[in-house]
Amino acid sequence: MALNLDKTRFNPDGITKKFWLYKCSNDDSLADYDRIDCLSGSDYTVISTEVDILKNEPNSMCKLVTILNVPVSSTYSMQLSEISTINLNWDGSIVPPLAPGKDSKSGFSSAPPQLGLALCICGLVMIVIFGYCRYRRRRNQQATAIINPNTVTTTTTDIEGLDQVTIDSYPMVVIGESGRLIKADNNACPICLSDYRPKETLKILPECLHRFHVECIDQWLSSKGVCPICRTSPPRISLHR
Repeated sequence: MALNLDKTRFNPDGITKKFWLYKCSNDDSLADYDRIDCLSGSDYTVISTEVDILKNEPNSMCKLVTILNVPVSSTYSMQLSEISTINLNWDGSIVPPLAPGKDSKSGFSSAPPQLGLALCICGLVMIVIFGYCRYRRRRNQQATAIINPNTVTTTTTDIEGLDQVTIDSYPMVVIGESGRLIKADNNACPICLSDYRPKETLKILPECLHRFHVECIDQWLSSKGVCPICRTSPPRISLHR
């Protein structure tokens, strides 16, 4: 329906033949015309003619759709519906070759599709890296705020750290190979934010039963004698003597 070889490097092999395509209401009088079945519908018929029938029949129930110039091997007794192949010749002299990177419509330089895909992939990688860096920086800031008592803002009265004898008296537990002690809602150390793993040793504070990595909670309690989660003061051995 939109065959146009003017802007290509092909030219017809032989001659061209002009066809008029009309959209007409269904009528028995159309039986003598070449019917284009693939364009026709249940309530209308598209026909092909070799002449302009509207000149001779201005009151016809047909409407011109388009005029096609189709390469054909012969102009004699050949209808549009009978044409199944078109023979073309390649001629590089018809259209000058386009410069690399030039768009045939606008004439402006355009990037090849491979370069566009590579740029998209690079952009996605940069976004992922940027997001991961922000995530790690936020987690490190949270961990620093918990480990360093001087950076934590709290309404609880400052309590000095515990002595090592008291800290060592608190119960510890080792996570087994099956990871049975790792709970879905408590699977990471609240101080270093690292996930608990099998064979790691955890220390449990007696009053609140919150648990932490041994090295993490020991460092915390040596400088501030409260639970870093609930601010409960664990018992001191020196208080019971």
